Amino acid sequence: MKKSMKTAILVVVGLAVLGMGLHHAYAAVSNEESLSSLNPFLKRSYAGLGLTDQQITAIKAVVKQNLLQIKAMSEQIIMERRALKSLIRAEAMDEPAIRAQVAKVAALEADRCVKRAFIGREIRGILTPEQINKAKEMRIFRERLVDRRIARVYKWFEE
Repeated sequence: MKKSMKTAILVVVGLAVLGMGLHHAYAAVSNEESLSSLNPFLKRSYAGLGLTDQQITAIKAVVKQNLLQIKAMSEQIIMERRALKSLIRAEAMDEPAIRAQVAKVAALEADRCVKRAFIGREIRGILTPEQINKAKEMRIFRERLVDRRIARVYKWFEE
């Protein structure tokens, strides 16, 4: 298999996993029952930041306020990615159609990223400076884990 094809597969799989993770994270936060109803990743994040009950309530309110829009965006992205996958897997390759579909997915992703940035700004307004710094440290740690996992996948393909 050509290296470019392996890279393309890796990117598509990575984006799909990221999209599912975000979708599940937003779905978990929308449940108003309690902190215990959140998925383990969000529980660890909340615990690691030392959020107060008041902060958790405020963050949930911000996410809930934007949830319908984020959910609609995510569902649209999933639908368009599935269409892209169908084009990629088709018997007859149609490069212009694939490129057009990639552009459509990219535009939708850009809109969702901008929305997430606005939500993030609101949430950072709820956090203390120490919590913001801790969140940055946690993000850097997670990014390093992802980098190591990606490196292992590339190593596997190189063998």
